Amino acid sequence: MRAPTASSEGTSVSANPMSTYERWIRDEGVPVIRGHGIQDLRDVELGEWKRLGGKGAYIQLQGQEGFSGLYTVEIPPGGSLNVEKHMYDELIYVLRGTGTTEIWSDKDGPRKTFEWQTGTLFAPPMNTYHKLYNASGTETARLLGATSAPLIMDVFHNTDFIFNSDFVFTDRYNGRDDYFNVGPRHQHTSSWGEITTWETNYIPDVRGTSLNSSEHFGEGNTAVNYDMSGNVYVGHMAEWPVGKYRKAHHHGGGAILIIVRSEGYTLLWPPSCGLHPFQGGHEDEVVRVDWREGGVRRGVGFTSTSTPDQSQRDSSPSATEVTSLVLHSTTYRQPRAPASA
Repeated sequence: MRAPTASSEGTSVSANPMSTYERWIRDEGVPVIRGHGIQDLRDVELGEWKRLGGKGAYIQLQGQEGFSGLYTVEIPPGGSLNVEKHMYDELIYVLRGTGTTEIWSDKDGPRKTFEWQTGTLFAPPMNTYHKLYNASGTETARLLGATSAPLIMDVFHNTDFIFNSDFVFTDRYNGRDDYFNVGPRHQHTSSWGEITTWETNYIPDVRGTSLNSSEHFGEGNTAVNYDMSGNVYVGHMAEWPVGKYRKAHHHGGGAILIIVRSEGYTLLWPPSCGLHPFQGGHEDEVVRVDWREGGVRRGVGFTSTSTPDQSQRDSSPSATEVTSLVLHSTTYRQPRAPASA
């Protein structure tokens, strides 16, 4: 499999030049969905995706540009996607369906296989070959991918290098048998207090995962960080009770929040409005984004996320986010070396 090489563009400079990543997703031939958020990714219209082999769409949320990439892809019943490998980090969340993934490092080397279902989160190690199969013969499978592709493409400007390099990251993946087993959790102290980090390359079902206390974000809040496949692209899961909210806080560029359970809404406003935009007379700059399971929203600027109480709703008892956190110069994390353990 060879990806197309980067095309040559003219040398003139426009007022708003497109980045290498923006030109690439434009030329992929699938829809590009834009906005502050999408209420349910399982319902968005997809296009035929020649490179991946299924149907898909790219997602460009406000504030995401240049830091993190986002796409959704659908595998037909009994079908599979094309083999892929790339020089950027990737997290894959299963929105709907069941299936398997094959991973291998060398073109003719041994392959590891693991299963996934709705709610699974996993990370193909950087530049490993991987192929995804739909295990159902009657239902489609839909997945969401979050990547560091924009940063990598906008540094190297060469898709041949990004998709066709033969370099093997043995420090990230060496094919050991337990690589896609559920890994351990560790506690450490940060400016937020006690934090739990889950060093795992595979989470069978995010929706049923137990989380740790995170009261600094609000009463009843729980959370756990996740660190997968030696990535610098990391994140956390967070949960809060019915009728409660997650305190207003600020993200840098590139933060993506994926709703995996319940329904609610988020208020977004620029940092220039301060912590209390309504009191400061900036209510016209506050954007409300409603969400439910399967939704995604931007995490840039100040955010305050709420789950209605039971008198206002009749769905599940709490809200959970899987937050593919910021790829930003102040939030890169030193990757661990999972293959050496």
